[in-house]
Order: sequence, then structure tokens, then C-alpha cells
Amino acid sequence: MRITNRMMAENAIRHMNENTSRIGELQEQIASGKRYETFSDNPSLAAAGMSLRTSLRAGEAYLETAAVVNEWISVTENSLGQMVDIAGEATNLALGGLSDTEGASERHVRGVELDTLIKQAIDIGNTSLRGQYIFSGFSTNTQPFSLVNGSPDSISYAGDTGTMQRAVGPGQLIAVNFDSDATFSPFFSALVEVRDALLANDTAVLQSGLNSLDAAFDGINDERTANGARLRQVENATERLSRTQTEIQALLSAKEDVNMAEAITVLRTQESSYQAVLEVGRRAIAMSNLFESLR
Repeated sequence: MRITNRMMAENAIRHMNENTSRIGELQEQIASGKRYETFSDNPSLAAAGMSLRTSLRAGEAYLETAAVVNEWISVTENSLGQMVDIAGEATNLALGGLSDTEGASERHVRGVELDTLIKQAIDIGNTSLRGQYIFSGFSTNTQPFSLVNGSPDSISYAGDTGTMQRAVGPGQLIAVNFDSDATFSPFFSALVEVRDALLANDTAVLQSGLNSLDAAFDGINDERTANGARLRQVENATERLSRTQTEIQALLSAKEDVNMAEAITVLRTQESSYQAVLEVGRRAIAMSNLFESLR
């Protein structure tokens, strides 16, 4: 097949157009930092990117839930710690009241101190977070504990025994609360029993109240241990989720983001090729003009 000057010129123009288009694509990729702009540019990469973004959104939702659960359980831990402190103070007051050196007036003073501790304990039992009571079960808008005056006084519970669970990962549910009535009500009753015994100067009832206080104290400690375990679960889940999010983000970047160093190198090569095509085209056109002049 005979290749004419005209064919050479047309081929040069076609190659110039192809190079110009490719240079434009590379410049757009470098400017945007993305390997493609629309789904049709690269369907396979775009589909993979959509799947990874879906995973990222799910991970973000789990992380947000885990942060809320962590805050809730942390406030619970703080409240349980305060209850333990009050139990310790109440135990000391009761033990002091059992001493043979104590009289009615000294025990009365201790009883007044314990009455203050009861009010503090009720306040802790009514701890709220962002307007929601953390010890009310499902009834988070209801104040759980209140003092009912009588003979003897009692502390009523208005919440419920519902256990709230939150997902902090795929298939990973964590309880954010516990049965506060079963944990705190025996403690409140023991505090009232010890207080009334001190005020009445009744050491026999005081000893009974101290025994009840010890049992209730153990119950709070057990719940605090379980709460600490849940807190560690949330922290571990958050760590795993954060690590997974980082890995998915890296995969997404590999699918979508341009390797700048590589793109710039390819662009320079394409520009050099374009200059070479221009030179070939110039010579082909010049040769064609020369032959036309010689005819």
C-alpha cells in the first residue's frame, strides 16, 4: 500500500487530536485529584468506590453510637463510684455508732450526717445525661428515685427494669444500663435503717442495718465491675472500628485518588509525544507542499 503525503498529514492530525484529548484528561485528573469524574468514566472503579463509601458510612454510624454509649457508661461509672464512697462513709458512721463509748447524743449527730448522705445518694440515683435519667431503664424522661416520708421513710422507684442495648459494631450489642431498682433500692433502705437506728440510739437495729448495708454495698460493687467491663468493650470496639475505617479509607483512596507523581510523569511523556507528533506533522505537510510546488 502506497502511503501518500496526504495520508501522513491526516494521520498526524489524528494523533495530535488523540494526544490533545489525553493531555486534557491527565490535566483534569491532576487538578481534581480523582481518577474519574463520573460513573461512566470508569464503571468498575466507581462501583467499588460506592461499596467502600457505604461501608464507611456504616462505620461512622457505629462510631457515633459507640461515642454516645461510652459517655453514658462513663457517667454511670462515675455515679457508681460516688455511691461506693457514700457507702463507705455510711459504714464508718454505723461502726462508730456501735462503739460502747458512744452515747445517744453522739449517735444522733451521726444520724443527722447519715441523713445528708441519703439525700446525696438519691441525687446520684437521679443523675441525668443530656436531659435523660440514666437509672430509669427505658423511662429515661422519668425521675427514678424520690424520698417518701413516713414511719419509716422510704425511697420509691418510678423507672422500669428495661435494659437498653446499642449496636457498636456489626452484630455487637452492648447494654448501656442495668436494673437500678434491684441495685440501689436495697442500698437506700439500708441507709434509712442505719440512720433511724442512730437517731433512736438502738444498737441492735444498727447492727442489723450495718449488715444490710454491707450486702447492698457488695451489690453496687458487683454492678460497678460489670459496668467497667462494658466500658472496656466499647473502647475496644471503638478502636477496632477506627482502625477499620482507616483501612477502608486507604482502599477508597487507591480506587479514586490519582497518584500525583505517576500522573505528572505520564503527562510529561504525553506532552513530549505531542510535540513529536507536531514535528512529524509539520514535516509531512511541508513535504506535501513541496511536491505540489514541483508539479
